[in-house]
Amino acid sequence: MCVFESQTLEKIAGPVSDELDLFEKEYLDHLRSDADFLQPLLDHVGKGRGKRLRPLVFFLSQGLISRPNRKSTPIAVLLELLHTATLIHDDVVDGSAERRGRQSMNAIWGNRVSVLLGDYLMAKVLALGVAAPWEGILRIISTAVTDMGRGELRQILEDADKKISMDAYFQIIQGKTAGLFRAAAELGGLVVQAGVDQRNRLCRLGEAFGMAFQIRDDILDFAGHARHMGKPIGQDVSNGKMTLPLILAMEGISEEVKQGIVQRLSKDSKAEAEWIGRFVKEHQGIERAHEKARMFAKEAEEILATFNASVYRTAWGELVTHELERSG
Repeated sequence: MCVFESQTLEKIAGPVSDELDLFEKEYLDHLRSDADFLQPLLDHVGKGRGKRLRPLVFFLSQGLISRPNRKSTPIAVLLELLHTATLIHDDVVDGSAERRGRQSMNAIWGNRVSVLLGDYLMAKVLALGVAAPWEGILRIISTAVTDMGRGELRQILEDADKKISMDAYFQIIQGKTAGLFRAAAELGGLVVQAGVDQRNRLCRLGEAFGMAFQIRDDILDFAGHARHMGKPIGQDVSNGKMTLPLILAMEGISEEVKQGIVQRLSKDSKAEAEWIGRFVKEHQGIERAHEKARMFAKEAEEILATFNASVYRTAWGELVTHELERSG
């Protein structure tokens, strides 16, 4: 069974391919229901195949400590269900009509059904956490969910004022994106009985990777390709979001020009979004954001170097490089 659409990611995942195959089967099993009214919704979720990065991080992190534990597959499922639930909620908040090249859940069934389905998947996450035999699973997950919610709320509230700073941006993505990667890496250590120091390093590794990943995602909103991204290019700008390329491009410009950009951000217009995209490119916002992403990727590589050499460490390093250079 091929878990990944990308051949490069499939190659990177080679050392844990058996574990990921088990994950994929169990994940799809959790998207089956004996309730006829619910199955079409779950089928739509199941067909929206993502990158499976959180399960991949989970299993590769286990490999840094010991051989991956196949009995931990339900935790990989938990991570992917949690990620999927947050994407469904995000699409409602952002008013997104597309997700992964297909109509979003809210575009087909509306916001009310989408929010409730996201809640339903969250309930399945809790059930898997409760059933897990490892103490501490729910603590790690609850921390991640709290951080994600706080990050999303802060972004929405600060975007309303259009005065978000670079430090605030980093704090936001540390919670809303890097937090789940941090949890995936820490959970990987937990299920193979990693020591305290090892788990701390795994947390730092997952977080650094997640920071680089989100910055790259925000760069691609200005410079990516829609067919690779799985969502429309320029969506963040259209939604009035202040992401790192724009924050950096606005450094050093006059207050008058800043106010003009803020006014453009407040308009949900393709023409305004295109103007802002050109502004970001002309003021080196993309290049400077790349530098920040590389900084976090380097941090991840330095942490990786503290673990023993293995096929899992090599794969982890290739994953960092791949996500830093991806086009979608």
